[in-house]
Amino acid sequence: MGRGLKAALILSAILQAPTAGQQGTHRGHPELTARVDVVAFSAKGRFLGAPDVVVFQSDHGLNLAARFRDGAATGIPYGVYRIEGRLPWYFSDVRYVWVYQPKVTIVLGLEFDHEGPRFPPTLSGRVAGPSLPAGKSFVEITGVYEHVSIESAIGSDGSFSLGGVPSGLCLLLVVDEHGILASRTLTLPYTGPPLEIEIKSDQPSPAGKVDSPGR
Repeated sequence: MGRGLKAALILSAILQAPTAGQQGTHRGHPELTARVDVVAFSAKGRFLGAPDVVVFQSDHGLNLAARFRDGAATGIPYGVYRIEGRLPWYFSDVRYVWVYQPKVTIVLGLEFDHEGPRFPPTLSGRVAGPSLPAGKSFVEITGVYEHVSIESAIGSDGSFSLGGVPSGLCLLLVVDEHGILASRTLTLPYTGPPLEIEIKSDQPSPAGKVDSPGR
């Protein structure tokens, strides 16, 4: 075989070989995709139906929002996406979501667009019970429907203050390096007596176990 013909055959084989990103498709393993359904709740838990998906952007910058109809889309490639959902009279909700299973449901929490300026309130309170090691424990509040999470250090006297807290149904947690030590459900803005969340045991809870004092 002449050198010219041999070189031509080698070059042809290289050009026809699948690249690393194409190997799955050529070997019968198509790109994994999912059906994604998006629903919205108000911050207080009222079901609002399917929001308008105005952004569904991958980490590569591709916006697939146009694929959504009535809050649903099919053929969404697996990956991490930034989503923004809107409804009339509500603030939009922006968050990051993981799409790594055939059927994915995304819940957005939308807060009603109140008239006038919006000043998120501050929530202050006290952790009662055994003292906790400084720097290794904190208080966290997270929205049940709104995707907001705020943390605060715990003072030497057990006090804490959380600024810019969300409205609606929230979960207040006391957390240390071993896990969740205490929890309490709150509806914000909070208008009850001075807020106190109690740790009932001086033994740290195992990671993942919730101690609900029921206060």
